[in-house]
Amino acid sequence: MSENIKLFNEIKAELVAQGFFKKRKYLATCDIFCAFMLFLISLYAAIYNYFLSAILIGFSFGLLGWLQHHAGHMSLYEKKWQNIFAQIFCHNILSGFSANAWRATHHRHHGFSNTRWLDPDLVLLKNIRQKGWYTLFHLTLYPWKQLFATCIYLKYKKLYVEMLLILSHWIGVFMFLYFFTQFSMMNIILWYLISRTIYSFYMVPIFTMNHTAAPYVPENYNWENRAFRTSNNLKKYPFVDYFTGFLSCQIEHHLFPNMPPYNYRKIKAQVLQLGEEIGEKYIELSFLEMFKQTFFYGYSGKER
Repeated sequence: MSENIKLFNEIKAELVAQGFFKKRKYLATCDIFCAFMLFLISLYAAIYNYFLSAILIGFSFGLLGWLQHHAGHMSLYEKKWQNIFAQIFCHNILSGFSANAWRATHHRHHGFSNTRWLDPDLVLLKNIRQKGWYTLFHLTLYPWKQLFATCIYLKYKKLYVEMLLILSHWIGVFMFLYFFTQFSMMNIILWYLISRTIYSFYMVPIFTMNHTAAPYVPENYNWENRAFRTSNNLKKYPFVDYFTGFLSCQIEHHLFPNMPPYNYRKIKAQVLQLGEEIGEKYIELSFLEMFKQTFFYGYSGKER
């Protein structure tokens, strides 16, 4: 075992002993309930205001996306089945996407972040790090590419029960809009397009910027070194952690993905110490710096 891994294990054991990995199930349930209520209110608002409804529900998809992400990392509840249920509820039923497909690709991203041909997120990052209308095009297209990939994955894996859960979302929302509003078929399609575009423009830049301007690393790169070398943190602003799903602390998240996300800021001192001891920089940027590097400078792949 290398010296870096020993240091990492020692700090992790210390954090476990201090209770930073203990989940607060009531807080997780409250967050899911609030996101669920925003989803219902946004859908009901379609009866009265077309555009407000589409915008709000797109935002609710984003909040549900962060919650399903944490559930997929087993960081909301102590018991595995509770996290799986939470992810199915948030991602399959309320958002209309596949929890199984997400786990298959996202866990691979964590294992091989910024490794060519092995990190599935690199294709997405490359596409939206273009300039001008090309970036806007890919941001608009992202949720539909995600849905298409979901359908292919479910068919290939023969996950028919999950197919039914996802269909329940799309059919349920369509039936509500068709029977309880005065929307034409074209208006319903446009409502879907607006809501999913809002969702994409909210979520994708956040998790893209966290890996902006980070270098490529080889397949056999250590877990702890990879977390520092391929991630950026966003400086703390009021409410920024909540509205970015705590992925503003990307280094901590990649080091300890199953830690409750609300503890990331609390362990900064220990993470700084680990970075110093293994010879890695702790990169923390302002929102403006991250935004410029992502959408104006493009991906460099150079060493820091």
